[in-house]
Amino acid sequence: MNCSYREAIDILKKQKKYFDIVFMDPPYNKNFIQESLKLLAYSGIITNGGLIIAEKSIKDEAPENVGDIKLYDERKYGDTVLCFYRVESDIID
Repeated sequence: MNCSYREAIDILKKQKKYFDIVFMDPPYNKNFIQESLKLLAYSGIITNGGLIIAEKSIKDEAPENVGDIKLYDERKYGDTVLCFYRVESDIID
């Protein structure tokens, strides 16, 4: 999709597209991970038990919980961190 992540999430929601796995790689040192997770959490496009893997800079902050999305693992590789989130309840309408 040739658009911003905000627009993409909105389009996918309107198209009733649902996902089991999402990989996020937002620009480093911009703290986009928090807003991205919030939009995903309340969009309803992630299935129950769905996995979100978010790559971030060690300097960026990542929330532990956003709505039904819960952080369950973090792995550090140099200046990069992979955050593993899971949807813990069914948020699809």
